[in-house]
Amino acid sequence: MQVFKRRGFRASTLEDVARQLNVTRPALYHYILDKQELLYQIYDQTMTKAMAEAERIVASSEEPHRRLRRLIRSYVELVGQHDMFTIVFQDKAQLKPEHFAAITRRERAFVRLFETVYRDGVRKGEFRPLAPTIVAFGSIGMCSWIYKWFDPQGRLSLEQVADLFGDVVLTGVLARGRKPRPSRRGDANGDARKHR
Repeated sequence: MQVFKRRGFRASTLEDVARQLNVTRPALYHYILDKQELLYQIYDQTMTKAMAEAERIVASSEEPHRRLRRLIRSYVELVGQHDMFTIVFQDKAQLKPEHFAAITRRERAFVRLFETVYRDGVRKGEFRPLAPTIVAFGSIGMCSWIYKWFDPQGRLSLEQVADLFGDVVLTGVLARGRKPRPSRRGDANGDARKHR
């Protein structure tokens, strides 16, 4: 995984991967058929992590606004803490067609989890009736992009960024007269951008 992150998928070879893992190339072939297979396994593990936590949150009995905030926080923390997301966001086009289709189905299922919570909030009068798919894509897209700019040494922690994102989304979707509850993790105002 570090090889793909450092060199990029196209420039990396299975020999590079074997060297990183301190195994021989024939030993590596015992576990994977080719580079695309390894990439698919990275995608599959990544989606499994994201889906398991999101499904648990969606199935909870909490109010929709709390579940939406938790979905955002969970996804931000996953992206920010796991290097595999960098590979996932950069190299999906390199997957074999059948793997590309399988991952796309799982991504759509992930989007539907956000839609489910949002629709529930609309039904219960918590959220304004906006386009659920756009709200879901917007929320997920905002969280996904942190792999490009978040600096763990910056002024905001990953948890503060997650809470700030929750505030941004909830401020946009809450029904009139409702306000997002302030974060319990402290002030999330500040600059989390990398200094270049």
